[in-house]
Amino acid sequence: MTRATSRIEWEIPSKTVIKADTAYSLEADEVVTINCTYSPRTADLDFGFITSDDTFHFTSGSNGSIKINIQIERTGKYYFAVRNNENETVEVLGYVYY
Repeated sequence: MTRATSRIEWEIPSKTVIKADTAYSLEADEVVTINCTYSPRTADLDFGFITSDDTFHFTSGSNGSIKINIQIERTGKYYFAVRNNENETVEVLGYVYY
């Protein structure tokens, strides 16, 4: 069951990690869905969550989009984040459902 939805509309500068201002309080075994598109479509981006110990758990998108369900291993606070591995600014649009 989805509790909430967060809209993502970010312009991410080259070689930068952007994280959400607000943490999600998530329970162990909870499933979070990331559904985003990005431009340019060929960009190399990593999508995931930064934990309270500043560890970035991520997966990559491809062909300008990502839609993935991630099962949370431990109860805690998680910040949605995107890393831009490109040498140019990338635009990311989408939603995170939890």
